[in-house]
This record gives sequence, structure tokens and C-alpha cells, in this order.
Amino acid sequence: MKTQRLAAACALLLALGLGVTTAPGASADPAPAPSASPLTTGPAPSPSTASPSPVGPTSSGTPSAKRPASKPSVSHDPSPPPRGKTFANRQELRQWFEERGCTLPEDTGGRIVGCFWETGAEPAASRAADAAWPDCPAPSHKDKIYYVRKYSCSHVNQIGTFVKADSTPEIIGVANTDSAFEERLDSASREWKRTVYFRTNYVTGELVESMLTATFSIDCGGTCGTPVPKTFIAQKGVVQQHDHFMESAGSSITFPQPQTKIKFAYPGAVIEGSEGNSTHLGPPTGVRCDSLTDAVSTGKPGCVYYWYTPTYEVKYGAGAPMPTIAENILFAQLALRSRPGFPGTGSIPGGQPLVRGPAKIADPKDGVLKDFDELSRRVSCPGSIPRPTGQTCDEYPFASTWQGAEWVPGDQWSCRFVPKAEQDYQGADIRKFHDDNRLWRNPTGKVTDTTGRPQGAYWVWVSNAPTTPPSFTQCQNHM
Repeated sequence: MKTQRLAAACALLLALGLGVTTAPGASADPAPAPSASPLTTGPAPSPSTASPSPVGPTSSGTPSAKRPASKPSVSHDPSPPPRGKTFANRQELRQWFEERGCTLPEDTGGRIVGCFWETGAEPAASRAADAAWPDCPAPSHKDKIYYVRKYSCSHVNQIGTFVKADSTPEIIGVANTDSAFEERLDSASREWKRTVYFRTNYVTGELVESMLTATFSIDCGGTCGTPVPKTFIAQKGVVQQHDHFMESAGSSITFPQPQTKIKFAYPGAVIEGSEGNSTHLGPPTGVRCDSLTDAVSTGKPGCVYYWYTPTYEVKYGAGAPMPTIAENILFAQLALRSRPGFPGTGSIPGGQPLVRGPAKIADPKDGVLKDFDELSRRVSCPGSIPRPTGQTCDEYPFASTWQGAEWVPGDQWSCRFVPKAEQDYQGADIRKFHDDNRLWRNPTGKVTDTTGRPQGAYWVWVSNAPTTPPSFTQCQNHM
């Protein structure tokens, strides 16, 4: 039945002559490519440490104090009710409202009452041939969201039914709208932008299109400034958009939970939504802002989505900037039983993410404060091993992580000699990765963030790689 209803909705929307749009034009931080999307095929995080599903944060992904109360799930019919439909009495109208997640006001006194509810119809079938509409992979639902480390989006299709609530209530008109947002964080600033989009697909019956408005506001409990609400006037088929600029001021660690709310209005009408007199667009997003100087080499403050565990990608094969390093990583991920840092695929199980260590630590052997990286390097490739000319040791898991050779069994790491140019390239590349993702250091390897995941965790993905481990000579065999 659900499939039939969805098909009916798509057919209705296509009948309106609407097409498909592409993503917005180029921007300073464009939406991630499909290969990075948690909705596409590719690396599948291990269930025990996977990033949250794009359908929204889990109970551990959003602090309970910030999580909005939700109503029971409602099965929505995407088909608009016919104009002129009547109800036998207020009780029948009240039941009809409640089935759509709305509450019928107690005292209507013959006034017009409206109910906006989500249809579940995918805007992909209703997008105008206009690049202004965002191409968001998330399912159409007010509680669904797509996100990676610095980008998120959500969208919903809604039908608003207006009823003259006299002794024999009668539907006098219907409106159908699409709403969406895109949010882009900046890992080098505590300021960011959320763009909201609104489009009216149709307004029927006695309703006057230009009198219907939708006001978009941002609620974040005062932790992201006070963005000014934006009111859109309904214009059939026209994509309207507005940028809300937010900032988490100060230097402390903050967890803003911005959420877009939509309030519809029509002169003389009392309008209800799924959240009282309004509805929300997507769940609160898990933004984390900090000014920690030891987490990034730039020393700049910034914000990321702490829900999402980032992935460090290394390209495999000839022509790649680190081909021999890629082979070493792939060998460890496929040949070692722990599969360190490997997110897994549909056919190959994954391991656990790597966890970034501190800059310095007391040496377990003598208690002297030393560079964290050096402790693992002395195990994987001690000075007693002769180095081939022009080459250096490359260890995986990385010496900068708690999965390095110092901290794991001797058969759960790999080391090979690689050209020094590759090692230099990787040093700069992974430092940039740390900065771009504001990857915190974990002082003990066991500190967790508010999602319950290890602080400073990340995956490593070797792209364009074979499914069997490569063969090469380990560093220890050069002795």
C-alpha cells in the first residue's frame, strides 16, 4: 500500500509538469561527491562503530537535553483530499486532523483551520528544471537527514488542507509545498551558513496563492546567535531561498543543535503542524565547535558534525601519489585479523577505526615524556634495521594512532620501506586531513565523545584497490 501511495504521489507531481534538478552551482564548499556519501555503495562502516545513519541521529548521537520530543509515527496519505469534501461533525474532522499529526483547535467558531503534514513523496520526482533546488540524497521526511563531516541537508514535501470548521466542516482548498535546507560548516571558523529553500507546487480551491506564507526560523537554544526569520510568499513553481548565518561565539567547546522550523500562515486561518503551530525541517544537526589549538596545525577555531566519523582516503595504483604506502595499508587491512581502520565492504568485514593519539606521552619504559609517534616507530622499524637509499619506513596502522605498533600485538601491524617523497607527501596530506575534520587527539585511546565513539576516531579507505592483499618485503626482513 505504501508503495502504491508513493507511486500515486509521484504520478501526480509529474503530471504538474515538473522535472528534475541538479545540485546547486559551485560554492566555496560544495556538497560532497557521491563516493563520500553514507547513502551510496562503497566503504561500509563496521556496525560497532559506524557513523550514524543518514535517516537521523540515534539516541546517543544527540544529547538528550537537546533532543526534541517526537510524536508517534503517522502513516501519511500523499494524495491531496478533494476540494468540497465534507465531514459529518467536528469529531470526524478532529480524527482526520489527528491522523495527519495535527491537533484541531478547541474553539474554531466557524473559522478556517489548516493542517500541514508531510507526504513522504520524494521531491526528486517534483523538482523543477532549476539548478537552484538542492540535490539532497536523504529520504523526504522531516526527521531524515544526510550528512558528512561538514555538510548536511534535509527536505520534505508537505500538503496543507484548509477546512471551514462550521457545523458541517468542508475542505475549501489545498496547498502542496517543498522545503529543504543545506548547511555547510567551516572547519577553520566558528561561523557557518544554512541555506533554506521553499517552493509552492500548487494551491487549489478558494485559497489565494499570494496570501499563503511560510516563515523559516532557526532554533538552536541561543548557541548559534539569533538568525533573523525569513518569510516566503507562495509562488507556484518558483524556488525561493535564503541564507541564515550562524556563529558559536567564544572559545569554549560548544554543541549547537540548530534546527529549521517552518510556520505557515494564511489570513483568518488557524494552521496546525506536526509541532503545534509549526513543523520542523530535519532533526537538530550535531554541530560541534571548538578552539582547541592542539587539534589542528592552523591554530584556528572551527566546527564539524561530530556525529560523522571521517574517512582518510588513499588512492591505489600507478599514478597515485602514494602507491607503495597504499599497498602497505591495504595489506594490513586485508591480511591482519584486526583489519585496522578498515570500514568494510559488502563482502569483506571491517575492523575498528583508528584513534588519533596525543602529541606527547610518558614512555611506559622510563616515564620520560616523548613524542607519541616515536614509541611505535621504535617498534616497527628500529634504528638497527638498515634503510635502503632514498627510502624510509612506513608503518600501518599509523604511528600517530593508538593502533600503532607500540600498543598492539606484534602481528597486528605492517611495515615496509617506501620512497621518502611518498612519506613526505603523506605527512602533509594526513595533517591536512586532521585539520579539515578537526580530529581531536585522544589522550588515552579510551576517551569517548557524546556519541559514545572514541574521540579522534577515523577510517582509512584505499580506493581503486584489489580485494586481495599485495605482497612485499616487511621492514624486519631487511635485517
